[in-house]
Amino acid sequence: MGGKIVTVHSVKELTDRISRDTQTVSGWERDKIIPPPTYRDEGLRRWFSTPYIEALAEAVRRFDAEGVNRRSRLKELVKECFKNVEAYEEQVPFE
Repeated sequence: MGGKIVTVHSVKELTDRISRDTQTVSGWERDKIIPPPTYRDEGLRRWFSTPYIEALAEAVRRFDAEGVNRRSRLKELVKECFKNVEAYEEQVPFE
């Protein structure tokens, strides 16, 4: 990515870390609640950087702790947790 070596993890590793299933993550991506994956390979498999997983895990942890089950609140937390993830400041604009 941009000449930098980035360690990436599978969607399974991401879903295990945040205790959600792949359908949930796909829905969040589709609805732009979370940023796009760090990388997609030729087979269109999704790969996520360690900072991505850490930021999303923090957002989900805070979301679960609040006990407010609103997707709009999750999106707010994701934006807050991702604001320091360097890869996303340089990559695709996140709505």
